Amino acid sequence: MSDSRIHVTLLRHGRSRADDERVHEGHYDSPLTEVGRGQAHARAQAFAARGLRFDRIVASTLQRAQETAAIVGAALDVPVETDPDWQEMNSGLLAGLPFDEAAKRYPQPAFRNPYEPYVVSGESDWEVYCRAARAVEKVVRRGAGSTLVVAHGGILNAALRSVAGAGPWVNRQGLAFGFGDTERYDPFLLLDDFHSNFPPHYLKGFPWHPHRGIETITYVLAGTVEHGDSLGNRGTIGAGDIQWMTAGRGIIHQEMPKGDRVGQMHGFQLWANLPASLKMTAPR
Repeated sequence: MSDSRIHVTLLRHGRSRADDERVHEGHYDSPLTEVGRGQAHARAQAFAARGLRFDRIVASTLQRAQETAAIVGAALDVPVETDPDWQEMNSGLLAGLPFDEAAKRYPQPAFRNPYEPYVVSGESDWEVYCRAARAVEKVVRRGAGSTLVVAHGGILNAALRSVAGAGPWVNRQGLAFGFGDTERYDPFLLLDDFHSNFPPHYLKGFPWHPHRGIETITYVLAGTVEHGDSLGNRGTIGAGDIQWMTAGRGIIHQEMPKGDRVGQMHGFQLWANLPASLKMTAPR
């Protein structure tokens, strides 16, 4: 019986010249530095050592991602193709500007509408999110096989949010994923600070979704969270309560928040990576 599974691996490009220049990148087409090229070679060697094999590499059209993909592709003998939908977020007038100068010219407002262009001429948060979802869909529609996507931190974050069923990152709130060296923060994968005093922001909650290979630790400060999972477990945690779930080899669950008597909802969720020897343990 043939393997019908779809494997997608996401990789951020190596260090670029813009990182050294300390400027906003976005569509500023900055090349890799020697450090970045070394990182790409090291990542290719790590893939080979782990026995990872890819049928194709899909890269952003920006040169820092293309060069990273070319290095990995040459080392692993994998063909590389490009897709502009994997480009980084268009940051408008910020592209290429030093951070301090950008902060003076275009100070960030206290609240930024996710439907508005970023700094006059850039993309809105929703535009980036929809583009990322379209890019993921194109990869998935190719069917069974293994694809390595080489792109950028912003667009990869948007892609993961679309896969997880979370909306775009609005006003610096929501799911965010790190694409640095995981050894620096492993076993901690994600810390989500969810809070709002406006029920329409949170009542839709987090409907049924899967986890695998991790543990989730949820702590509630205000309001309640109703939890259910595919093992039949049900329960509600309130202010001062903590819940620990081991996803192991796979579990589907949902978390539905409700505010307190004044409509406040606040809590934290930490994702902790399981050791390789425990990743396929029974969920609980």
